[in-house]
Amino acid sequence: MLQYSDEENSWILMLLIPLLTVILQGYIFWLLLKFRKVIPEFITDTIFTEKNSTIFRKVGNGLIIYSVLIFFIRLIEKCFEITLEYSVSASYTLSKNFGTVLSGRISLLVIAIFLLIIAKLIKEGYQLKNENDLTI
Repeated sequence: MLQYSDEENSWILMLLIPLLTVILQGYIFWLLLKFRKVIPEFITDTIFTEKNSTIFRKVGNGLIIYSVLIFFIRLIEKCFEITLEYSVSASYTLSKNFGTVLSGRISLLVIAIFLLIIAKLIKEGYQLKNENDLTI
């Protein structure tokens, strides 16, 4: 359990941060359920559809939103934790917390960008498939 400094508003943080984290975890679960709709279409070889492109784009954007929000929640959480380092400047502590929190989010951001690229490729593949079907 986190320990916060003895300020008046620390109880708000103790309630708000876990609540926001649970809400964001629910959001990720919802995105995974949405992404699950694409899997059967990969089996039936109907990959290049507008629906798949939309789902990939929504999941990619959702992961970016999740990463940014959870980054700020963790940064705020780290800033209000009690630090035992007394001879360290505030700027050092902030940059250390920033680096620690950011390092945990880079992989999710890379996955989100990869999903957005795949969404664009699926959309362009769908358009090429439609053009090819019209010329035949």
